[in-house]
Amino acid sequence: MRRKKRYLIPICLFLMASLVFGGCSDKETPSSQEESSQNSSSSVESVESEEPSSSAAEKPSIEIVSSNGDDLLKYSTETSEDHVVFLSEIKNTSDVQLSLDTISIEVNDPDGKLLGVVNYIYAYPTVIDPGESSYICENLITGLYASMGKNVTKEECAAAKCNINYSKSSNVIPVDGEFTELELFSTDYGNIAAKGRALSHIEDTVEEAYIVIPVKDQSQKLRTVIIDQLPQPLTPDTPVAFSTQDFEGVPDIDPDSVSTDGAIICGPTKMFGS
Repeated sequence: MRRKKRYLIPICLFLMASLVFGGCSDKETPSSQEESSQNSSSSVESVESEEPSSSAAEKPSIEIVSSNGDDLLKYSTETSEDHVVFLSEIKNTSDVQLSLDTISIEVNDPDGKLLGVVNYIYAYPTVIDPGESSYICENLITGLYASMGKNVTKEECAAAKCNINYSKSSNVIPVDGEFTELELFSTDYGNIAAKGRALSHIEDTVEEAYIVIPVKDQSQKLRTVIIDQLPQPLTPDTPVAFSTQDFEGVPDIDPDSVSTDGAIICGPTKMFGS
């Protein structure tokens, strides 16, 4: 799935006498093609809000609900290709819509020294409503090669943390939609896959719709995230059938012992931001 480039909207601060006025541009409102919503804490992550506030109580907040930064998922494929997967769930704990503007992941070696930084990370969906979660599922080895131009092994990747910069968003309208017949199953290659139907209850057609399916075990540990674009536009009350798989190829997930709670359908602005 092709990622779309985003641009940060600068914030202007004007100081006048004893008052501070903060400005923050909102995301554009999509015309009619938006969006849907359903639905071991790590101390290494850091988050930063771009939204100025007069008190800590008013500052929008997010929470790293789970992260495997201290216990990275490492495995090799049948072709001896190394994978080191960073997984994280980010929840909007504020009462306003937020946009996850920029995310990077610092990777350390076994000695605690910086191995490299994976840039331009996406969490899906990028725009999250109050109480909603977004998910990161990133292969650090391919990410480090993209940013450094150097191959590293899974043994060199010891720990990771993500740095998140976010701001207020608004007017990205969720799609009133649902999954039916959503089912997980194992592929012949040993990774997990999903099939089902996506249904929209809004009046307009969503020409470009996406699904985000977090896969969690019984302890609510995030095991992987299945992300894909629906093969057809979403039209009102007309189910769109899909089948897709975990393209990171995470092995050893029993489809009968995991859940898909928090799975969502969304349009392009909610998925990627604007």
